[in-house]
Amino acid sequence: MKILFKNVIKKFLLFSAGVLLFSCTNKDELEQLTKEKTEVWKSNQAPIITLDENTDTLTFESYGENGKLTIKMKYTGEWRSPLIETGRVTYQKTTVGSTVPVEYNLLPGRWSSVLQMNMTDFTSQIMKAEFQVSLKKSTSGSSPESPEVLHITNGKLFGHYTVIPKVIKEEVWISSKKPIIRYYPSSLGIELENAQGELILSLGSFTGVKKYTFPINLFGIYSTNKTGELSLFDFSPKGECMVEITSWDPVTKKVKGRFNLYLVNSITEEYLNYTGGEFEGVAEGN
Repeated sequence: MKILFKNVIKKFLLFSAGVLLFSCTNKDELEQLTKEKTEVWKSNQAPIITLDENTDTLTFESYGENGKLTIKMKYTGEWRSPLIETGRVTYQKTTVGSTVPVEYNLLPGRWSSVLQMNMTDFTSQIMKAEFQVSLKKSTSGSSPESPEVLHITNGKLFGHYTVIPKVIKEEVWISSKKPIIRYYPSSLGIELENAQGELILSLGSFTGVKKYTFPINLFGIYSTNKTGELSLFDFSPKGECMVEITSWDPVTKKVKGRFNLYLVNSITEEYLNYTGGEFEGVAEGN
């Protein structure tokens, strides 16, 4: 009888331990599932793609089965971009039984979050890309079923993109001082000023009356100091940069000309388009 009772107690303890172990395992797995999850991105419509030329920012808005994912990144033209360095990712995930979406942001320190550009057609304005991201939940008080960390894989983006063009400041050049002109055996230097700054022009391979264009035989720089800080503008190949000598006397060195310049500040990405510039004077030098 004692042996039978011992066997019953032993089986009961083994059964209880098994139930406890099973319960703990399920609890651990449940906790792990709520902490971290991997999803394959499935989009239900074409993404909204925007390229802002003022800030060189490329934005993808993709709508999936469970929410909206937004990728903002610095557009560098490289085919593969680590988003931890150049981008910002937000995901508004909808959950069952809740009207408030759970928000996720890019998980710090994960170099696996990347966007790969597969194709850019500048003529038709079409982009094709793939992405994978690791995100961390940032919404407090959200549904406990939503994981703390979410890995999204196999994301595909394809569609037309919209360009926000650069804001260009256009002005007619009005000189505030007489020009300083210097003649050298093979070049002509011109220093001009307007109310905003100083302009230095250099005409290479100077032969008199003709049109000189950047970057073939025209070089120079424009500097402003409006707010106490020096700003430098270079000639930009995106617009017209030319100086036309309309009159030149090799004996008296009297010269007359006009110019149009398309300038860019590479630091602030500010563009200036000066038109209608004119100058006249006698060049110094032999």
